[in-house]
Amino acid sequence: MSGQQLADATATLGHPLPRSVIANLESGRRDTVSVAELLVLARALEVPPLQLVFPIGREAMNEVLPGTVIPTWLAAQWFTGEEAFPAALRDGGWGLSTKEMSAWKASVPLLFRELDKLYERWNRARGAVQSAQLAATEAETTEEKEVNIRNVELREELQRRAEDEVRRHRELIRGRGLDPGELRAEFAYIDEAP
Repeated sequence: MSGQQLADATATLGHPLPRSVIANLESGRRDTVSVAELLVLARALEVPPLQLVFPIGREAMNEVLPGTVIPTWLAAQWFTGEEAFPAALRDGGWGLSTKEMSAWKASVPLLFRELDKLYERWNRARGAVQSAQLAATEAETTEEKEVNIRNVELREELQRRAEDEVRRHRELIRGRGLDPGELRAEFAYIDEAP
């Protein structure tokens, strides 16, 4: 994509960056971008904004703070909230300090990542119930039907547990003064008291 095409794409997205600004960024005459500029450039280039911040796969190390150079992938994980800020270990590796780990465990992104995992578990449990119900209806013998009915009951219990975990975690998020997001209408019962 040429500089002019990029400028045109940013204009189409509603945050025009003139060709001269793009040229200054490319040449290093301008070394800062606003968050809005970062987002519109990433969208125009069809890459995640993270790729414009950190040269993942192109440079092994990256200066994330003045005088603080860490592995690029660890920097990217810290930036997205996937990991705490890494510290150099005496043996030459990288690790996490107790203080950094405590702060990371209390972070908002981690709360929402955990909620996503719980949603995935719940969806798998719902799918398992549906599969078990289908197997029960297709059973050819009484014995097969009884086994499949017990399997349905077991899967329904696992689904209830998964729903309870989602409910508790959404309550935890609300307890921190945050909004866990809306559920689709057919799942609104999750936020109702058990």
